[in-house]
Amino acid sequence: MAANRAFAVRPPAMPVLAVGAENSLGQTVSDQVRRYATDVRGEVVADSGHWIFEERPGEMTRLLLDFLR
Repeated sequence: MAANRAFAVRPPAMPVLAVGAENSLGQTVSDQVRRYATDVRGEVVADSGHWIFEERPGEMTRLLLDFLR
């Protein structure tokens, strides 16, 4: 709880990848993460539901590798 209070005062200064699925939360994921971090890259995976890694593994791999580069 103390760490959470500290983040509320000063968000972590690291890049964050926030991924939502077109048919499950979509843009809401990145909108929520922007409340807690300042360097957010938001993505929405098209034609996917809740299980993005299983439904769109190639797209998720591309997003992760691009982000980590």
